[in-house]
Amino acid sequence: MKEEYGGYLPFEGHIEKDFFSVYGEENIIRTNSGKAAIYYALKMMDIHSIHVPYYFCGSVFKMIQNTGISIKRYYLDEHLCPVLDNIGEDEGIILVNYFGCMNKRIKEILGRYKNVIIDQTHSFFSAPVFREDIFNVYSCRKFFGVPDGGFLVGMNLKDIQLKQCKISDHFLYLVKSFEYGTNSSYQEKLQSDSFFMDNYCAMSDLTRTMLSSIDYQYTADKRKKNFEALHKKLSKYNLFKLEEPEDPLYLYPFLPSGNIKRALIDRKIYVPAIWRELICQDFYGTIEYEMSEKGVFLPVDQRYDIEDMEYIADIVIGLL
Repeated sequence: MKEEYGGYLPFEGHIEKDFFSVYGEENIIRTNSGKAAIYYALKMMDIHSIHVPYYFCGSVFKMIQNTGISIKRYYLDEHLCPVLDNIGEDEGIILVNYFGCMNKRIKEILGRYKNVIIDQTHSFFSAPVFREDIFNVYSCRKFFGVPDGGFLVGMNLKDIQLKQCKISDHFLYLVKSFEYGTNSSYQEKLQSDSFFMDNYCAMSDLTRTMLSSIDYQYTADKRKKNFEALHKKLSKYNLFKLEEPEDPLYLYPFLPSGNIKRALIDRKIYVPAIWRELICQDFYGTIEYEMSEKGVFLPVDQRYDIEDMEYIADIVIGLL
């Protein structure tokens, strides 16, 4: 029964199967963000401490502290793999698939660790790894124009009753950006981001409806072709040795010899500043410092085509 009848028609659509439904409902928890998915994964893990890379989102550190689990941080090598030996029985680790280009390396090192969270927030299309002590975490907003959304995927996940996320107050920036461009509502986007800092809920029905209608194959193909176009022109200038990825990337990670971020933004090529807190003397000389200070993360998403990638690449090469 409905609570009310008649009046105008609301947003239309139906909640149907999404990208991860194929893995079985008992193996999926739909959350309102990737960070919320990490939060609930930690709640399911029987550990006292967890190893987390320094090169990671600062807000997640605060969230982990709130669970009562202690944090041990680790450095990365030049390939963005952990510089870390085997860990204790009552410890866990977060392995990050940085930019979506780490699939092969993560699979190679998984056998060294127990109680693993694979952070796939940069790689929505990477298949989850199923093992009793592995949790796979995904983010929707990094890949699609939806107001919220994350997935926690693992073997026979505990049944957790989550409060439904109500997203209407954090959705209008998408409508505005659709009509006026993404830069028109950047501040509203930041306000929406702040909402997810401390609200760990179930995915909103609006997002579930939107995800049911996405052409995932189209999105994946677009991202792959755009990556290939950028990589063809920029690989010889890239100091970060990027291996050919298995799955569509979140962004194209480009490490130039100098800092060209501001010049790109001035030319309306908006590149995110990822984890700038590592730009300090303590990290000088590390890959974490280099990627935070100079790393340029170029868009390869489904809004663009090969001509756009060639334009961006030409601008980058000109600046170099």
